[in-house]
Amino acid sequence: MASSDAGLDLDPDMFGPLLDIPDEKVVRLARSIALLHADSLPENGRVVKKIDGGFNLDFVVAFGGFKLVVRVPAYFGDRWTTEAALSMRSEVATLKLIRQKTRIPVPEVYGFDLTFGNEIGQPYICMSFLTGDPVSEVWHDKKGGKKGSDNFRLKILTSVARTMAQLSAFTFDQIGCIVEVPSNPGKVTIGPLFTRDLMEENPKVTTAGPFDTVSEYLEFYRLVPNEHSDPWEKSCAKVLDVLVDCLPKTDRRFVLELPGCDSTNILVDQDGKVTGVTDWDFAQTVPGFVGYAKYPGWLTRDWDPVLYRPDLETEDSPFVLEEYRNYYANEMEAALARNDDLMSASSQYTRKSHIYEAIWIALHSKMCRYEICRKFIQTALGISEQDAYGEFYLLDVYSEEEWEDFEAKLREVVNAPPVPSIGN
Repeated sequence: MASSDAGLDLDPDMFGPLLDIPDEKVVRLARSIALLHADSLPENGRVVKKIDGGFNLDFVVAFGGFKLVVRVPAYFGDRWTTEAALSMRSEVATLKLIRQKTRIPVPEVYGFDLTFGNEIGQPYICMSFLTGDPVSEVWHDKKGGKKGSDNFRLKILTSVARTMAQLSAFTFDQIGCIVEVPSNPGKVTIGPLFTRDLMEENPKVTTAGPFDTVSEYLEFYRLVPNEHSDPWEKSCAKVLDVLVDCLPKTDRRFVLELPGCDSTNILVDQDGKVTGVTDWDFAQTVPGFVGYAKYPGWLTRDWDPVLYRPDLETEDSPFVLEEYRNYYANEMEAALARNDDLMSASSQYTRKSHIYEAIWIALHSKMCRYEICRKFIQTALGISEQDAYGEFYLLDVYSEEEWEDFEAKLREVVNAPPVPSIGN
């Protein structure tokens, strides 16, 4: 999550006219809302920071010691659609539900407006300010002290596991996004999935579903090549069909996930305790194997080659990541220990969630798909990265015998028993 005091480092192509919103107008809007939640405020407020919140521009406004956030999504011009408005309502409903049913420190929604007829001329959500540092800023801190130390990291993982485990309070019977029932405010149900392809030049919100079963969902997102597809896409489709078929067969019990549960949207204090979980836009219900019990994103980077840069000092080695994954799985099981069924599911899902999530990402992300498939090919055949590219290209013309042999090895990668617990 990048930030700038003046906003000069923020992407003008992403945020466009949002960067031109005068600070004075943001402060006036924030003040009118803050007065509903604070007994008194200093006369002078100011925008102290502008944060790149993915597809949102977050204005942090301070009135003395009282801070709040005005989150403005980058839905300007023809990006603003009915679907975009509904996705914002879903975010608000999700945050309210989590605050009502768990102790997870998510922002409190103070107010929102889905129109352009307000002080800042843009749709917004106004919410409480959460203290703490993003894990991304402390995990690799080498400046001395306890930040970045192994003990500090383990404290973070323990707190994250206990935090995410609280989402076990929710189960749902469909895959989709949380929406409020129009005729019964305060009650929620499952509506369509809201998605957005950031690889598009002008990304817009689209909808799909809701889906009653995992198989229905997977079939909807299946990669289907055509006569114009190149060998890469054809091979990728065949690999994905095998990988998806190896996913756990589960239906009719879906859980909530934090989208992109990563180091940028988990805040911690100086003791490693989680103080905030942010960025719940596009939160959805999913099968348990990619739900709340999965590893946080910074522990699975070695299975997403587009993001992983092992030559950098700010990357952990696959060996180190595996050690942290094992520790996190132990902590997740401990957090769910009061429920034998949930603990059993965690043992089954958490320890292999880096594999399951890689398949899930490949299914949905055009940007990451080919490299993840290459990673599986390389792992299955025990060959070099360069040789894996060659095999990737040739898979579509494998003989039946060659394909059967490769498919068996590919399934072994997914179906191999999880790394056993060796204690904390």
